Amino acid sequence: MGPLQISGLICGCIALFFALVTGLTYFRIKKFISLINESQMEEAMPIIEKQRRRVYGYLVASSIFTLATIVLSIINSI
Repeated sequence: MGPLQISGLICGCIALFFALVTGLTYFRIKKFISLINESQMEEAMPIIEKQRRRVYGYLVASSIFTLATIVLSIINSI
């Protein structure tokens, strides 16, 4: 295994990790929203907004590492 393959494997694992964390965080938010009623929604909005930003950050990180994996794979195949 060359250094490009090892780098691609590491980037792929990191991308998979961020994708799993994104999914788990998203479903945790979804469950939290289903447990509260309309009167509690206003109080919970700062928590939901903070978690939404976290999901967005994880999604961006996962996308970046996925693109890096694809680029390293293309470079390695040339």
